[in-house]
Amino acid sequence: MRVLGKIVLALVGLAVVLAALAAFLMRVPTPDSAFHPFPADRACAIAITDDTDYFAFETVAPVYGLIDSLGLTLTKTVWAFDAEGVDPASVGLSLENDDYRAWVLEEAVRGHEITLHTATARHDDRETMLAAYDVLEDLTGERPRLEIFHSYNREAFYWGSERLPNPVLKFLHGLTHEGSFEGATEGSPYYWVDLSRGLVRYVRSFTTNDINTLALNPSMPYEDARTPMAPLWFASSNGREGDYFVSLFAEDNVDRLKRERGVSIVYTHFASDFVEEARGGGRRPLRRDVRECLTRMGRDGEIEFVTAGDLLDRLRLIQFIEDALAGGGTGTEAGRTGRTVSSIAVASGLAPAIDGISVDPGRLSGASAGSERTPLRSWLRAEGVEIVPAAVSVYDGARRVGWRERWRLVLRWLSTQVSTPTG
Repeated sequence: MRVLGKIVLALVGLAVVLAALAAFLMRVPTPDSAFHPFPADRACAIAITDDTDYFAFETVAPVYGLIDSLGLTLTKTVWAFDAEGVDPASVGLSLENDDYRAWVLEEAVRGHEITLHTATARHDDRETMLAAYDVLEDLTGERPRLEIFHSYNREAFYWGSERLPNPVLKFLHGLTHEGSFEGATEGSPYYWVDLSRGLVRYVRSFTTNDINTLALNPSMPYEDARTPMAPLWFASSNGREGDYFVSLFAEDNVDRLKRERGVSIVYTHFASDFVEEARGGGRRPLRRDVRECLTRMGRDGEIEFVTAGDLLDRLRLIQFIEDALAGGGTGTEAGRTGRTVSSIAVASGLAPAIDGISVDPGRLSGASAGSERTPLRSWLRAEGVEIVPAAVSVYDGARRVGWRERWRLVLRWLSTQVSTPTG
């Protein structure tokens, strides 16, 4: 009994230490940037990513009908192919369905970003993944900017417990979560991480229940030294089903997001509990609270709705600018040498993102412009600084996630897993 008592005391002590560490990490202040990835007349940005799981026209089309009527844009994931041996009606349609393919193309024309949720609803080998990217490019005319893994597909890389920085956490997570992920395992038929940077710029990783994704993950899109060859990572906020979505975007939460000048990249499934049952054999209407939530936000002139790819491009462009104004390297003190910089070289694919960014000149030491938030392009022109598209990569000088931020991401993600597994 004495030995058992000592073990219990040791476990309690460990729990106290971990709780104290968690509290310390959660209090790490979010770096205060003078640059914002939304226009000067907006207070925050929201990017919705709709995972394609269980897609059916009767459950999803009503959601897009409202979103399109409000003039909002978002990111829609797709599967390029039906999974072998699986009825599409049980997991969701793919681009092999002609009606679905035509509908997806219509939504792309309306301004929605289309990207992959891997190639199929099941495990995809290297050749299938490459073929899926070709199919998507044939449909939209361009390569996607981001990849969103389907939760248990083996071709995911650095996924599941592999994201955890501690062997004990990896072991404990593996006891309660299934899945083997081989996208970064050389010799596996599912290996493709070595090609991933040539296909996309960004990959979604950790999830939080908090609305302000950027406060949790201020370095996003970020590079992780522990995941070589992978594209840049970004976190997301949990709105996985109708109830979670409405709760995440409760009016108080959205007001806080605006006060914090925050950014929310939301993970959801519009096919999961966003509509009511059909009445009298007719169409399935949107849930009332879903309709009210989307309408309230869609009519709020302070919110910038943007695709995840556009938002991440803006954040990555801000990083280029901050580093240049701080003297290069990994510095984040914007404006320290800003008045001596005449041009800033950025990856050419990021240059169009400039018009979605604003700046608070008063937060930049030595800035000569006014103190009101202003469009970035106007401020740069006033300061005599030019953005120059150059032959540099999105990955050149990418932000590295620090240990505190990594642990904060891990702890928030694990706490989210307790309430709802999010992949």
